[in-house]
Amino acid sequence: MAAVGLPLALLLGLCADLVAGLVRPDRPLRSLVAFRGELARAVSRAEPASLLEAAGGGAALLGAGMVATAAIGAASGDPALLLLALALAVSGAHLASIEPPTRPAAARARARALETALIFAGAAAGLVGGFLRWRAVDLDSIWGAGAVLGTPLGVGPPAAAAGQVVALLAVAAAAGLLVPLETEPPRGRYRRPAAAALLVRVSRWAVAGAAAVLVPAFSVGFDLTAGGDLLSYLLWAGAGLAGAAAVGAAWGALDRLGPRRRLRLGAPVVIGLSAVSAVLVAVA
Repeated sequence: MAAVGLPLALLLGLCADLVAGLVRPDRPLRSLVAFRGELARAVSRAEPASLLEAAGGGAALLGAGMVATAAIGAASGDPALLLLALALAVSGAHLASIEPPTRPAAARARARALETALIFAGAAAGLVGGFLRWRAVDLDSIWGAGAVLGTPLGVGPPAAAAGQVVALLAVAAAAGLLVPLETEPPRGRYRRPAAAALLVRVSRWAVAGAAAVLVPAFSVGFDLTAGGDLLSYLLWAGAGLAGAAAVGAAWGALDRLGPRRRLRLGAPVVIGLSAVSAVLVAVA
């Protein structure tokens, strides 16, 4: 079932990558140019990915596909399933992007492990905040309420709607931080095989798209598999693109900080947004 939503997640991830390139003036359209080159190399050269890179890329695609499939109503929208699928996408993307270990690289990875865990915890809190806003146990409950009462963001006290918006911003900011950094090794260092480079890039799109697809799932409240009118589809598409833009803006802006300051400054932002969301939902 994960294959049903995977193309949507990758499309939104590509949109997020393009927005990230616009935020960083030195990288406009760089992702598309690099993707074309990696695809050409993968087709023309016999450069298979390693087992670690293939396993990581496969896990990232599987996790993102599971999130997107649930977000469009083709699978269970249980919070635990969404969190596990999102964690699978993030961990798989980072696994695929690992380079042959060196002592400095291993030390940096250990130093950032706790910060990454804190960021994911903030994203999880934001996601759970969306469910608490409706006192719901799955996405179907939210969509059912939306079918009766109207668009979820327009229903209930303004503070509750604001809390849900802040929660989605926390998820978008976390996604921008959790997407693996794109590094260019110095001349003479490890150069990824063609298939591996392609997998790493697609894994980044999968992580970004998995977060972006949650925005229309919570804000529009429309089950794509149930059918509907043109306006519902347009609202869903608009919210999805808005989510991709938010993820891309966070991705591009936080990348400009560099790998050392990126997580240390971003973690308090994500956790703070999740905390504000919890307060707004609680007082409503």
